[in-house]
Amino acid sequence: MKKRWDRKIRNHIDRWSSSLSGHSWWPRYVYFFTDLRNATSILRDGRLLSREQAESCGIIEVNSASREIIDQTIEEHLKFVRLYYRPRTPTQYRSEGIRPKAERWKEAHCPVPIFFLFDAYELMGRNDAQYANGSMASSYVLYGPNEIDFDRIPFDKVFHYGRYNPMVEGDIKFHRHAELLIPEILPLKDNLKFISCRTHAERQTLIYLLPFPQLRQWHGLIRIGDSSLFERRWAYVDRVDASPHKLSFYFNPNSQHTGTFEARIILRFPSGKKRQIEQIIDAKESLTLDWEEKVDDIEAELWLDDSLAYHSKLWIGEIPF
Repeated sequence: MKKRWDRKIRNHIDRWSSSLSGHSWWPRYVYFFTDLRNATSILRDGRLLSREQAESCGIIEVNSASREIIDQTIEEHLKFVRLYYRPRTPTQYRSEGIRPKAERWKEAHCPVPIFFLFDAYELMGRNDAQYANGSMASSYVLYGPNEIDFDRIPFDKVFHYGRYNPMVEGDIKFHRHAELLIPEILPLKDNLKFISCRTHAERQTLIYLLPFPQLRQWHGLIRIGDSSLFERRWAYVDRVDASPHKLSFYFNPNSQHTGTFEARIILRFPSGKKRQIEQIIDAKESLTLDWEEKVDDIEAELWLDDSLAYHSKLWIGEIPF
């Protein structure tokens, strides 16, 4: 069932889609992002849960949000599935990418972000949808299910992109966090439109970690996301190349991290042999490993500090079709 005034929502989407230069597709979706390991749990479970529900079910493997901020959030605000009207929110800016522990903002950390995109009109027009004019982590946020609550959101500030003067336009940061709220549970079936990954290597990992029934269900939705979805300011695996005797990881050369990571690489060979390598790396230059035996495939798993960066099986031999 839709809101009685859902035509206003359709007009809102059409208006902003035609006026956002370079980001015209942003208003057509609403967004949820989380770390790769959480994303696999969500896809296995087939639904998004409120923070309260997710914590009670114990399905959060990587806490992308700051524990300090969560603990300060009003309990009632944790009872919603919370979606953003845009990507590149301040929360994403502070948490995206593999960062050394000393360079994380209040322990917020989303090493490998996976985006879930939903049709904006379908979810915003739901009869049970509510609309927050800023971050639900704030005690000053205003929200509710009515037309007046929707009208309260200044979408010119929500969709604002680029630099601004915080002394004059300080509320832009707050409004970029505006949220669409769905009570308790949002099923993925019939709602999820796309699953967006940052790189081919991270897409490989998500696909590899999904059990076959979920892979068959969601494979067609898993894409490489538009560049405007991601910050790309910290470490990540861009691609992985393999040959019969060698494996190379290529990282984001523009990562702004300082210092090094403790890399743990686990290689599993067709013979059943397992090899684990631990070494300190910069994660801006490529990392190459080699071995003596010739192989047609190899399973590779890479951790940087406490973050899973890559895990997949690579086929090296000729494919007979």
